Amino acid sequence: MLVRTARYNLFFPKVSNLRRKAFEIEETLSPYFTSVTLIPIPDDAPEEIPRIATSSHNGHSTLNISLTNAQISTSYDEKFERDWESCLSYLKERVFQISNVLSSYIEGDFLFSGLTTEIVFDDLGENTPLELIKTRFLNYKGAQEPYDLEYKMTFVVDDSYYVNITFSNMRIYEGIHQAGAGIMQFSELQETANLLGVVVDINNRFAFNHKKDHHSSQDSIEKIFEITYGLLDSRLKKMIEEGEVEI
Repeated sequence: MLVRTARYNLFFPKVSNLRRKAFEIEETLSPYFTSVTLIPIPDDAPEEIPRIATSSHNGHSTLNISLTNAQISTSYDEKFERDWESCLSYLKERVFQISNVLSSYIEGDFLFSGLTTEIVFDDLGENTPLELIKTRFLNYKGAQEPYDLEYKMTFVVDDSYYVNITFSNMRIYEGIHQAGAGIMQFSELQETANLLGVVVDINNRFAFNHKKDHHSSQDSIEKIFEITYGLLDSRLKKMIEEGEVEI
């Protein structure tokens, strides 16, 4: 199992004059990120467009902050991609620091937040991703074989959290090369791999949508990581190997 990318989104009430707070944010997050960049867009641009951007010192993570949202996105290399606990621990530490910084600028609590983890299973034994999805989840009986498959499940946990799990096959090709600036030429494509991709998306938007007294605190962030840890620790593997679903 390889963790390819993970990203965390925080949504909050509108922060006015965000650019004026940029250098406070830069100073507080300096152990994790480089100098911030102020994105030159008009003040009346849509709220969700980022105003502040920065990246981690080694370039693995990017952070974009708009008036109503912050997203940190991390791509993992060969050193970490097979160590899912280190991958999530790395992200979790930074998410809590970002939420601490932003909480001083917003009135009340965060609205909701979520963690999306993109995973690849590159060793399925004798199973192919298509066969696995067909037999474990779909019980597919069609006469025509599908070329690609995607299967999504959504659950609600603790009457607050959406847990979305999507399985799909991922085809890897060789034979594409660039001939010149902006010009792509294609040689004969050769499929080199067909892997199982899994996207685990967990957020507390259910509580935000359905509870008037909803409060999205750092406890909510902790719970989102806790659910993700449980899935990646053993339950996701059990779904794939045995078709038994446990959240």
